[in-house]
Amino acid sequence: MKKQEVELIICKVSSNGQVALNMKIYRDGTTCREGNGGLPNLGISGMSFGGDSSYFDHLMAFIPDKVLEQPIFY
Repeated sequence: MKKQEVELIICKVSSNGQVALNMKIYRDGTTCREGNGGLPNLGISGMSFGGDSSYFDHLMAFIPDKVLEQPIFY
C-alpha cells in the first residue's frame, strides 16, 4: 500500500482493557473521537467535519513507508 491510498487512521489508547481514547481521522478532514484520554472514560464523544486534511497529513508524515508494506493493520 502507498501513503496516497490510505483514507483512514485509527488511534486507540487503552489500559487494562479500558479504552481511554479512540480516534478516527479521515483524509477528507472528518474526525471522530470517543473518550478524553483519561480513565475512567467519561463517555465524551464528538465528530467534526473540517474539510481539511491537515491533521491526517501531519500524522501520515510520521508513518514510515515500510509499515505500509505489511499486510496487517497498524
